[in-house]
Amino acid sequence: MNIRYPIILLLSAMFLSPVAGRILAAQAVQNTEKETQQANGRKNSVTEPVESDPSLASIAQYEVRMNEQDSGFVRVGSQTIASVVNPFTVRKRGRMYGSVYEYHRNDNFDARNFFDPVGHRLPEYKRNQFGLSYGVFATEKLNIFGTFEGLRINKGSTILSHVPTPEQKRGDFSATGITILDPLTGLPFSNNVIPESRIHPVARKVLVRMPDPNQSDPDRNFINNQPVINNANSISARIDYEFSRKAKLFAGYSIREANDIRVNPLPDFGSTAERRNQSVNLSYSYNFSPNLITAFRLGFGREAEQELSSDAGSDGLLQSLGIAGLKILDANDEGFPSFDFAGYASLAGGGGGGGQAGLPRTSYRNNLEVTGNVTWVRKSHRFNFGGEIEFNQVNDQRTGGTRRGRFDFTGYFTGDGFADFLLGIPNTATRGVGSDRSDLRRRPWKLYVADEWKLNPRFSFSASLAYNYTPFYRSMHDNVSFFHPLVFEPPVSGEIIVTGSERAEQLGLKGLKKGQAVYTDKNDWEPRLGLAYSPLGNSRLVFRSSFAITYSPLDLRRALGNIGLNYPFFYIERAESPRTSPELDLSNPFNSATPTELTIRAIDPTIRNAYVMSWNLSQQYEIFRNWNLEVAYQGRRAVRNDGTLASNVALPGEGTIRDRRPNPHFGRFDIVTDNASASVNILNAQLRKRLSRSFSLQSEFSWNRTFTDETFGDPNNPRNLRAERSIAGQAPGKRLSLNYIIDLPIGRGKSLNTAWLGRVSWLLEGWRLSGITTFQDGRPFNPRLRGDRNNDGVSGDRPDRIGSGVLPAAERSIDRWFVTEHFLAPEQYSYGNSGRNILLTPGERTWDISVVRRARLTDDGKALEIRLQMFNAFNHANLERPYATYGTSTFGKIFGANDSREIEIALKYSF
Repeated sequence: MNIRYPIILLLSAMFLSPVAGRILAAQAVQNTEKETQQANGRKNSVTEPVESDPSLASIAQYEVRMNEQDSGFVRVGSQTIASVVNPFTVRKRGRMYGSVYEYHRNDNFDARNFFDPVGHRLPEYKRNQFGLSYGVFATEKLNIFGTFEGLRINKGSTILSHVPTPEQKRGDFSATGITILDPLTGLPFSNNVIPESRIHPVARKVLVRMPDPNQSDPDRNFINNQPVINNANSISARIDYEFSRKAKLFAGYSIREANDIRVNPLPDFGSTAERRNQSVNLSYSYNFSPNLITAFRLGFGREAEQELSSDAGSDGLLQSLGIAGLKILDANDEGFPSFDFAGYASLAGGGGGGGQAGLPRTSYRNNLEVTGNVTWVRKSHRFNFGGEIEFNQVNDQRTGGTRRGRFDFTGYFTGDGFADFLLGIPNTATRGVGSDRSDLRRRPWKLYVADEWKLNPRFSFSASLAYNYTPFYRSMHDNVSFFHPLVFEPPVSGEIIVTGSERAEQLGLKGLKKGQAVYTDKNDWEPRLGLAYSPLGNSRLVFRSSFAITYSPLDLRRALGNIGLNYPFFYIERAESPRTSPELDLSNPFNSATPTELTIRAIDPTIRNAYVMSWNLSQQYEIFRNWNLEVAYQGRRAVRNDGTLASNVALPGEGTIRDRRPNPHFGRFDIVTDNASASVNILNAQLRKRLSRSFSLQSEFSWNRTFTDETFGDPNNPRNLRAERSIAGQAPGKRLSLNYIIDLPIGRGKSLNTAWLGRVSWLLEGWRLSGITTFQDGRPFNPRLRGDRNNDGVSGDRPDRIGSGVLPAAERSIDRWFVTEHFLAPEQYSYGNSGRNILLTPGERTWDISVVRRARLTDDGKALEIRLQMFNAFNHANLERPYATYGTSTFGKIFGANDSREIEIALKYSF
């Protein structure tokens, strides 16, 4: 990103203040959430569920944070705040108060997406977010407030992908320029055409569900405009009651129900989702004296979710394909297997956002939380004591058992992945066996004490100490097992044991109960220290520093993937053909010349919670009245981070992988360990102007350098994880954000006086312009090889790098984002030398602008607001990540862009 433009923009915004007029309050509520977009790894349409924030009418004020920092440590600034543009406010007026509002977006107002075909009508888009709120002061001590909100989204997709042509489906590759080899002879097929008699019977049945190209671009030859449907209703209510000036009670309840239809790059392979979330909150506070205050809270939440394939309930569909060895549990499990063709859109896969490979997915989660706090002020000290305890439940969680199978066609045998599919010769075949249902429990608790000490008018000191007891989730069933000993090269003499069993005790694993996978880490003491110094004795200039030690426990994601999903209760079988000959047959892939391998998933039982040290140095200075500058450095260092270690891996070489594994009786081991680390260094500068003279500004520039060696997928070389250490791929390196509000100087007594218009002058008065602007660098990524070129059983292979791969900015395009010639296939059975995260995706530039007019209708507070909001107002094409699989026609090309300009109009009546 060229930093000249953000600096010019920042200076321009600063010079706008002299033209501002009268002061208006600067309250804001969160408006709408940006929809996540997904298109088979190349996304530019809505496919993820739109999660509703608290009701627009129930939020009184929204604090804009220009740089969101995720508690997951490395994900810094990973989300834009562009969907917040000075929305409506809530004001209490009189005994009864409330509002009615409607937000509307329509494709007739919007710009064309960068990849929408020219000359065609824009995909259908209708978005309505509407609601009402009503509050009443029933008595002087009792206040009741409730809201209803509805959300209706019907948004056509713009999902680009590469699909085979009708000629290719018939086996004719003569127009592709790819020489198709006959795996039986090693020679090219005559005229580059696969004989019809050689097309596999399973492939024939699947082909009827594959669409033909509908675009002329030879690579981006198919566009799916199916609509994504998001419908949701939410109701919330709260009661505030004041027993006395010392005792207060709050009670609240909310419920949200949503139904979604999600799309896949291929039209027949979407999914449906239903969600129902409820929460109840009860809090009580009591002031014993002005110096002694107590507060207690009880909260309960329940989340119920279910996502199914669009083919769920189609009795006998999987069996009708004729693939032996696949078995489903029930009708909800029905659907197609996942067929992944290198260089083409996956069929029923898609990975996420509508892909069926991981379906069905169900979850019922309950969470009960009890907290208490005491605040005691004693002279120059402010003490806080408190604690909390949670009761976490996960019931009937199904995370995608892959019982329908997954088949990868890499093109090893014919030279083209789709040609391999036509012949029915997958490179790998995978299936899940058993039940993937999880029922988990956890009960964490925490105690803390803190002191804020005002030493003198210039120095303040704070210290706290907390103890966290966070056990890992445990299964309610006796179905947790792992291989012992759980090491990188498991010995042949090892064995599968069930935790809590007599055999586990004999092997020294004492204290692990039934259903427990990990010993509880009981050493999580968290100290925090802070110091503030004000050399002038006031808040105009303040220096701050802090240091903290915290712990990050393994999350639910790890539990769901590893607890109860262990052999023999649930396991993955995988068969792989030798590179030299196709030994798998799609009709019977798990009973062929190549024996299947049993994949082991487990968590190291001695794993400990991640240990995180963080420190901060900052300076805050009021450079002018209402203008504040803050410059800060933030550093963090984490050790014992969790990652997935690919183990029992063969060395690269020729022949069957199974015979070359350290323990040939088993396949690959995926072990969750705590051998990863991460470090973060952030320079941050914020310039803020409080709302005065009708102008306010919040701006932030951050420079983030995050390095990590965490591996959750397949590393290039499992025996050299040090080579995986690189810049983290989640966070942009540089990011500038601006949030500004300008009350236009139009009206009576303003710079542009409208008194001469008489009674109609009110039409031009009271207008406000606000917006959020974001500039940020791209995110790191790296090229990959298709399949498993070095034949070691790990598919994260990377190519050789003979140059930087970086194109000058003026030469980049959607057809060539980086220098593809700088990457080559490594020698067979060797590791490529490309590093991790060595390239950058396109950066992002977004301007979101809002124009607001608020008119007071009566003196008792009735008001009408109308607004026009433009998201990505200047319609900048924010391109997505290039396709990064080496050896395909799509290598280095971009297939998607984020939303184009969307215009929203809104109307609200309040009383």
